[in-house]
Amino acid sequence: MRLSASPAVALLLALPSYGQLNYPPTRTVDASDTYFGTTYKDPYRWLENLKDKDVADWFKAQAELTDGLLAKIPGRDALKSHIRINGGTGRKATVCSRRRTR
Repeated sequence: MRLSASPAVALLLALPSYGQLNYPPTRTVDASDTYFGTTYKDPYRWLENLKDKDVADWFKAQAELTDGLLAKIPGRDALKSHIRINGGTGRKATVCSRRRTR
């Protein structure tokens, strides 16, 4: 059996070399629920309201951070091309259809 490093492993190994990440600030709120006598704190509940402008801005900032980080990965375009061509399997992707028989 031939073993090869997964492209995902290569990406994960490349990530720490970019130093400290500057994540967007995430506020917390004083929210909680009590179920059967046990109280559970939910400080990030505000992120559940997808219609809130603050939530949309937070998600946009997270996406910008992620996109910027991913854009710096060496060989990213070649990897994307490889996955697109091979379907991520390491083999040529083929499209086939099965004819139903009765």
